[in-house]
Amino acid sequence: MSDIKQRLRDEIAELDERIIGDEKRAPVVGGFGVMAIIRLESRAEKAATLAEIERLEARVAELGQSLRRSIDNEVALRADRAAARAEAEALRKDAERYRWLRNDSLGQWEHPIVVSQARTPHKVLYVGPLCRAELDAAVDAAREGGK
Repeated sequence: MSDIKQRLRDEIAELDERIIGDEKRAPVVGGFGVMAIIRLESRAEKAATLAEIERLEARVAELGQSLRRSIDNEVALRADRAAARAEAEALRKDAERYRWLRNDSLGQWEHPIVVSQARTPHKVLYVGPLCRAELDAAVDAAREGGK
C-alpha cells in the first residue's frame, strides 16, 4: 500500500510543478489553459484518492485493535468458562460423595458416618448412623455452628 501512496504523492508533486509552470506562463498565454485545468482536476482526484487510502488505513488499524481486544476477551472468557467447568465438576463429585453417604451407604457392613448424641462420664451413647433428611439437618447445623 505504501508503494501506491508514494506513487500518488510523486504524481501530485509532479502535477504541482507543472501547475506552477502553467501559472508562470499564464500571463503570456492569456490565462489558464485547458491543460492547466486538467492538471488541477487530476491533482484533486489524486489527493482525494490518497486521503481515502489514509482514512481506510486508519480504519483498518482501528479494526485491528478492536479485533485484538475481542480476541483477548474471548480468551479470557474461555479461561473463565474452563475454570467454572472445573469447579462445577469438583462440586458434582462432592455432591455424589455426599449423596452416597446420605442415601446409599446404609447397606455397608460399617456405616461411614457414626454419630454420638451424648457423652457421660463413663461412656458415649451411640445413636447410630444418620441418613437422608437427618443427615442433611445434622450437616446444615454443623455448618451453621461453625460460622
